[in-house]
Amino acid sequence: MKKLITFSITMFIALAISSCKKYEDGPMLSLRSRTARLANAWKVETVLKNGTDVTSSYDNYEETYEKGGKYSFQYNYGSVSFSGSGKWEFQNKDEEIRRSDVDAQKDRILYILKLKEEHFWYYYYDGTDKYEVRLISK
Repeated sequence: MKKLITFSITMFIALAISSCKKYEDGPMLSLRSRTARLANAWKVETVLKNGTDVTSSYDNYEETYEKGGKYSFQYNYGSVSFSGSGKWEFQNKDEEIRRSDVDAQKDRILYILKLKEEHFWYYYYDGTDKYEVRLISK
């Protein structure tokens, strides 16, 4: 009987933990909310366009998300700087982020692949082009 109870508790915990994983690339379980994990300053680690690495074009690109739904970006390309701000919000059961009213950027739906304290990965479409953006905590 004791073995059955131990087995049942173990299976319940394993099932509960496996159902916590929201995104394809984790995390399995987090004590921080999705908003708390997203609210950060991020810099580009990798950018793929249709599977081809185009990171060198985004070397100085940064994004900042605030808990209150504010979004901003900064991009330096040589001697030219671009920046803007707007709004963000989770949608589709927190599997997507909608960025809107951003200066110098189109409104976008970001499809979250990974959202951890140190890593934020997403992809989006610009016409028929698929961009996968991998950011790390700044």
